[in-house]
Amino acid sequence: MKHTASRKAKERTPVTLAEARARIKGLTQLDLEKRSGVDRTRISKLEILDDVSVMHDTYEKLDEALRELGALRAGEKLVFGPAKEQATA
Repeated sequence: MKHTASRKAKERTPVTLAEARARIKGLTQLDLEKRSGVDRTRISKLEILDDVSVMHDTYEKLDEALRELGALRAGEKLVFGPAKEQATA
């Protein structure tokens, strides 16, 4: 019998753009604009608006820049919109 990984094991953890940027102390939207080539105003909208459409090249530029900075790790995927609030116990 062949062993296959479960679907859950293949899923990547979503990390919002704002959360990823916050992982690098002092990384501003303007800094990320310079690193990625994506306009700062676009970065701002991607951080705060729900249900935004994103061109593939924009996603790739931001994902690559954040991975180079160490803000995104293996097993994580970049997502857009406001950060989800953590449930408190």
